[in-house]
Amino acid sequence: MECVVRDALCGSGGSSGNTTGARAFCASPAGRALKCGWADQKEQDATVGDLCLGCGTVWWGEPTFELPRDFIEPHTSSLYKMAYHVISVGCNGRVVVRMVFKVLKQPERPDNCTYFFFEDPSSFVSDPSPVIRCGLALPPDDGSDEAQRALRSKEVHCYQCKRCNQGGCPNRVGQWYSDSFTATVEGCASGFPSGYNISRASIVLNPGVDFSLAKFEVCNEPSCFDAAHEGEKARSAKVCEGGRCA
Repeated sequence: MECVVRDALCGSGGSSGNTTGARAFCASPAGRALKCGWADQKEQDATVGDLCLGCGTVWWGEPTFELPRDFIEPHTSSLYKMAYHVISVGCNGRVVVRMVFKVLKQPERPDNCTYFFFEDPSSFVSDPSPVIRCGLALPPDDGSDEAQRALRSKEVHCYQCKRCNQGGCPNRVGQWYSDSFTATVEGCASGFPSGYNISRASIVLNPGVDFSLAKFEVCNEPSCFDAAHEGEKARSAKVCEGGRCA
């Protein structure tokens, strides 16, 4: 694997969730009050069923910490690690998945190629846009935490993320970035005619990589998802060549 961080909609190993439970939860008062975001434990208890989402060698589990936070983990093996959040059945239609982060440490590569890339979404997530990475121009230091200033930053120099052998994507140590892409997901509004499949957004780390995470979200509200803005970023984003992002 040549990735260190991945933020992508992915399936639960091809497994289905509890369709009956998902339908009942959507019809409940708690389900009817849902907004798009990460599924809380109550929702997961109703919809995930007996699936062990964090089982397996690579799964790091579902983070339960508050953001912002530095990921400085002991890298004790050669295996990459995958941390995920389950996407709520309150998400319906077009959504944006976004993370704001800074690379703190990463292995050196002679070609200066990025280690970041994004897998294709699973079959029950449709019409994914390209993943766009933008550098963040932080506002002047006003005494607030750097991560908080990153959340108020203007996006500049946007690139379409590619695998290393397809050009790569910028990932300079010490630089804040925002990553985002849009996709169509089907939650409660779908009625789960073909059964309920769990979708989740994941961050993947290779050994030797540390980073600071200020935001990791999925949403569809106008206050956080400007479809026109995301579309313009995708249209104007540059492509790195040979690991070089001019």
